[in-house]
Amino acid sequence: MTTQVSVVGLGPMGAKMAETFIGAGYDVTVWNRTASKADPLVALGARRAERPTGDLMVISQIDYQAMFDSLDGVDLTGKVLVNLSSDSPSRLREAAEQVAARGGTLITGGIMFWSILTSVMHSMALLSSAGVAPSAGVPYFQGVVGSLAGDGPFGYIKILAQEVEEGVYPGGDNSLHMQAVGAEHALHAFAEAGLELTLPTALKELFARADAEGHGAEGLGAVIEAIRKP
Repeated sequence: MTTQVSVVGLGPMGAKMAETFIGAGYDVTVWNRTASKADPLVALGARRAERPTGDLMVISQIDYQAMFDSLDGVDLTGKVLVNLSSDSPSRLREAAEQVAARGGTLITGGIMFWSILTSVMHSMALLSSAGVAPSAGVPYFQGVVGSLAGDGPFGYIKILAQEVEEGVYPGGDNSLHMQAVGAEHALHAFAEAGLELTLPTALKELFARADAEGHGAEGLGAVIEAIRKP
């Protein structure tokens, strides 16, 4: 029997998860608020849904309010929702209670990796200020962050170095606005846990400033423009 899974939210992460499920032989249903984002996945064999549906829904949206907006009026009885969006811990607990009250089960997770990349971008900014190309730091970054600076599928730092050198930050796969929202969620999580807030506050303010300065639709690399203009 083919395992069925529904992916709700087809941004860069949701679309990649759906593509991975399809490649692994799952029976995949997809839904997105902008319906056209499902087209490439339908071409790969996914089924398009008119509303979020399925006994197992993997959700990748900007926050939990987006999930509830999308699932408004959807019967959740017996459904399992795996939400990989970010939000504060209290919001996740509240969401679990709301889903349970509607007969479903919520499993929470998250996808986030930007803090170490922000540190790398500070290093790139220092190199640039000394007249050194950011790519010259890649061998050092390889030793610090391993595969993120390598040649494989996770070699994002090499891509980032090229973007910084060219001053062009494509936003299709890693919108800075999305990262700014996630940074605020991370700050809430630190605060609710009673942890030190200097780093998450600084990241949240940096991303928010870059977003406010008009870089929100660009990629994460565009945050270096804010780093260079304190």
